[in-house]
Amino acid sequence: EFEKKSGLKFDYDDSRGIRVDGAIVKMILDEEHNRILAIDYDKNSFVVVSLSERKVLWSLYVGSEPSDMDLSPAGHVWIANAASKNLVRVDLENRKIAETIQLNFIPWTLQLTSSFAWCTDRNGQLHFVSLSEKKDYLVGRSFAAIGYVVKTDKFVAAGPGSWMTEFDPDKVVPLVKAIAQMKPTDKQRPQASQALDKCFKLTQSPLAYSGQGGVLLVDNKNGRGVFNRAIFKAERLDAVQGVFKPNPYSLSSDAAVRNFMARYPYLDQILAISPDGKWAVNGTHLYSAATFTVAKELPVPTVCLA
Repeated sequence: EFEKKSGLKFDYDDSRGIRVDGAIVKMILDEEHNRILAIDYDKNSFVVVSLSERKVLWSLYVGSEPSDMDLSPAGHVWIANAASKNLVRVDLENRKIAETIQLNFIPWTLQLTSSFAWCTDRNGQLHFVSLSEKKDYLVGRSFAAIGYVVKTDKFVAAGPGSWMTEFDPDKVVPLVKAIAQMKPTDKQRPQASQALDKCFKLTQSPLAYSGQGGVLLVDNKNGRGVFNRAIFKAERLDAVQGVFKPNPYSLSSDAAVRNFMARYPYLDQILAISPDGKWAVNGTHLYSAATFTVAKELPVPTVCLA
């Protein structure tokens, strides 16, 4: 997509890749089923790719401008569509849309728990969607990114600067629902709003969480999280274990690479962690997650990794 729009071409060998005729903006690696689940933004489609056969198995139109995707604890695939303003659940076995929930906001990110879909919109406002009620609620808080910690059943959320917070969805949901039913003049509303404020525990760590942007990952298998370039214990946000330092990219002398990197300035943030927790990767380099040092450069810069 970048090459087509910019008129510039990357100089790289794609013979070992898997040809996908579109623009992949999100991927989930499903090793158990030997496949990659992906979103094709160009074709507004959900795509299933075979790892062993190295080809696209099937695709499905899901709605306009798919922005994010997640797997529920039950293994269901849900996709957020920005322009369609909805969430859709994909039936992987029958290769069709199984459920659609229309929203009152534009979903930009998506995180799933067993009963709710948690989304931020394009302005960073946090919402949750009751999957049983098929109804959305505005939480009234803004974040750059959110992540779900399975072990504690809590969310961690990051601000645009150097702060993070954690909150218990089981406490937030009933308060938000109660406030939504109150009138602006209700005498109980200020008390409920104060109780909601207390649900968000703030953590400040300017040194560790330095950098611009808002990429937050939770490595539930290994009990860690990454915000921008800092890695921390998922159960304790102030327990920083190290920082991945940005490194010069040798291919930036190429005009196409340089233009691509200028378009996506957050490439120096960690975008994915390996299932065994040994490796981390940003848009240009592969790192050792034990030493936080560069292991190798990527053959081309990228914004989409799994």
